[in-house]
Amino acid sequence: MRAPAGLAALAALAAAPPALPPYPKALRCAALLEMAVKGQDFVSPEVRKRFDAAIFWSMAAADGARAAGYGSARFKQDEGDAAAAAAPQLAAKDAAALAELDACVKAVPPLRP
Repeated sequence: MRAPAGLAALAALAAAPPALPPYPKALRCAALLEMAVKGQDFVSPEVRKRFDAAIFWSMAAADGARAAGYGSARFKQDEGDAAAAAAPQLAAKDAAALAELDACVKAVPPLRP
């Protein structure tokens, strides 16, 4: 009887959704990626990948805000502040911001087709 219970527990763990990334990280990644794809031509596979990552991080940030009990006004303000901070860094091709951008893209779990 223990084997089936153990298998059921393993199956439940495998099906559990991953933990939410920290809210500040999700906000920062969403902002970096949003600013990186803004005004871009979506012909490039790299831009399309960044766009998909932007959607992932935007949803993660919204989920994090919800989990923290923040209202929509607070989330919109946080989102705007993060974008305002990211835009000039990317425009200046700041090495740290570009490295962070790449790390955000790489941190996106595989998306289902």
